[in-house]
Amino acid sequence: MEQERESRGGEHTFYNVEEGSLSGCGTIHFFEEAELRGILMQTGFHDIVMDQFRFTDCGNVVEQFLVQAVK
Repeated sequence: MEQERESRGGEHTFYNVEEGSLSGCGTIHFFEEAELRGILMQTGFHDIVMDQFRFTDCGNVVEQFLVQAVK
C-alpha cells in the first residue's frame, strides 16, 4: 500500500490511504503519546490522564488513546 506523507503534517500524517479500515478518510495523523500530551499542555489542559488500548480490526493492529483532562 502506497501512502503519501503530507509535508506540513509531519512524519505521522498521511492522506489518500487506499487500503484498510482508514481508506477514504482523507488526511490522517497518528499521534505519539508525548506529542499528544504536549499539544494538550500547550492548549491549556492539565491533570492529563492517558490510557492506551490495543485491538485488531480486520487483522490490522490498532492502538488508541483515551484521554481525560481539565481545562
